[in-house]
Amino acid sequence: NNTMRNILFILSAFILFACKDKDNGNRIPSSDYELSPDGLTLVKWKNENTTALDMQADPILSKVQVIGEKAFYIHKNIVNITLKNLIFVDYMLGQTVRNIQKRKIKQLLRISVAQILFMDSDNAGVVYEAGEISKIINKHQTGFVNATLQAIIKNKEEIINAIPEDKKEGIVNSYPQWFVNKLKTDYPDDYLAMMKAYKKRSYLSVRYNSKKLSKDDFEKILSEIKSEVLFSADEVYYLSNGNILATEEYKRGDIKIQEASSYIAVKNLG
Repeated sequence: NNTMRNILFILSAFILFACKDKDNGNRIPSSDYELSPDGLTLVKWKNENTTALDMQADPILSKVQVIGEKAFYIHKNIVNITLKNLIFVDYMLGQTVRNIQKRKIKQLLRISVAQILFMDSDNAGVVYEAGEISKIINKHQTGFVNATLQAIIKNKEEIINAIPEDKKEGIVNSYPQWFVNKLKTDYPDDYLAMMKAYKKRSYLSVRYNSKKLSKDDFEKILSEIKSEVLFSADEVYYLSNGNILATEEYKRGDIKIQEASSYIAVKNLG
């Protein structure tokens, strides 16, 4: 499906980003990665805060010959930020260029715009890296990629300020406007905090079956396993750790993993 293809293209573009030349001479901590026993395959990249790295400059990683199929599978930074803010990213692109016909170039631009808007990245470096990657994807699109990103860097504040007020919250927070309107009606005091919370770090979130457990029961379980409620949205609780997964209540199904956005969306549609 289209969503999965988008994710795969974004992941492939990230891997290209990750393997481009950056800070020569910096040794990469061994805790950042996992190699095969012979040291020739990168099995897993563990540092989720990495946005770029120079494997060839590292005496150990320079010997890697194969990037494992799922080496960057759990790397959430660029991919998550791009996907979670896709409405806003696409709006910025749509206000800058009319049509992006090359699918891989579109994904490359999406990642680059997400870095410009949401990450503490050097904009000049983002444009340079995108230009280099575009040469691999389609060398005839390099000028287009550079011009598009330069235009967004130059005009981003103007584009954001020009968003119609009745659509701004949905676009800037990357939610469908109908969903924003529904949240605003049902949770007038909390809807903005709820929308913004989902875009931040992902936490384990659960909901308990109120027919099997009371709130006091739930709080007692959390106390026993040394878990805290960081925040809640309606009946969904975001926890400080994953200890709940080892409890009998979770194994019985009395407590289930539940994301607030999907729960509230289904509840409001019901």
